[in-house]
Amino acid sequence: MDCPRCIPVAHDSPYREGRAEHLRRPSLVREKHPSTLEIDRCPSCGGIWLAPGEMQRAEDLARKRGHGVDPAAIADLFRRTYVNARRRGEHRPAIDCPACGEVMFEREWIHGSEVRVEVCMGCRGVWLDEGEIDDLARYLGASWE
Repeated sequence: MDCPRCIPVAHDSPYREGRAEHLRRPSLVREKHPSTLEIDRCPSCGGIWLAPGEMQRAEDLARKRGHGVDPAAIADLFRRTYVNARRRGEHRPAIDCPACGEVMFEREWIHGSEVRVEVCMGCRGVWLDEGEIDDLARYLGASWE
């Protein structure tokens, strides 16, 4: 699978313009996340692909490790709220699902968390930008360490 977020570049050199058939996005690398989940991570942007059901497992693991909403996470929540409010005025292009190719839709994963993820309506996989899985854990009062 290839990263849905990164811009395609010529696979032989990032500095040389190539024809469309030579452009490629970075391939996702399978690895074990500290949460014990098997994830696919982009080595370029740090985004994470979670197959259907894995995002719910990540949330369940964070809830088990956490102690409810952490007061320190409230300041982080305000930061994310500010960043997301500024971002709402910008047009962020939709991304295609790396697994099935359907268009993904952005949504807040847990109401009030301001952790915004992309969800595929076709296969139900989830794309998280770098740090969003950690933001989710912090919001639930947990840590992956």
